[in-house]
Amino acid sequence: MATFTEDFVGKYQTTTDGDIEETNFSAGDEVELVDTWSNHVLVKDDDDHYYNVPKNIIEE
Repeated sequence: MATFTEDFVGKYQTTTDGDIEETNFSAGDEVELVDTWSNHVLVKDDDDHYYNVPKNIIEE
């Protein structure tokens, strides 16, 4: 699990022609850590949506 250290607005699109939707995360919210890169991490929320998040706002 990983925790947000500050508020973050994640955006996702469920289908290629679907609307872009937003999810508001607050500091302290937990998500599943899926993958890690040099500057970003890939996380998954409880609704199985994936987000690329800057590393500096996630605590592993």
